[in-house]
Amino acid sequence: MKASVSIDYLSHEWSCSDLIQAHRELQRQKSKTAFNITTSQQTATKKELKKFSTEKVRQIRYQNAIWRQMARSCTNKLSCSNQMIDPSSVNWQKESDITCKNK
Repeated sequence: MKASVSIDYLSHEWSCSDLIQAHRELQRQKSKTAFNITTSQQTATKKELKKFSTEKVRQIRYQNAIWRQMARSCTNKLSCSNQMIDPSSVNWQKESDITCKNK
């Protein structure tokens, strides 16, 4: 199943209640995925295990986006906002990023 819409979580303007709700839902999903991985280690097919692994990576990336938005929101409310920078100024090479590769 493929998503019909791609969402840029970092450019979306989140309300505090949205962040809290998203965090709670993500924790629920992560628990379910961890349970599925644990209980199906011996019985699942390679395709099913890959699906669980892909879901786990998606959840990690989503959690990272939520944490970034929480940090931005909380920092702004403390009157010490971090200046936003253009991602191209960091010279990040997406193809070389190894932080989310499957082991």
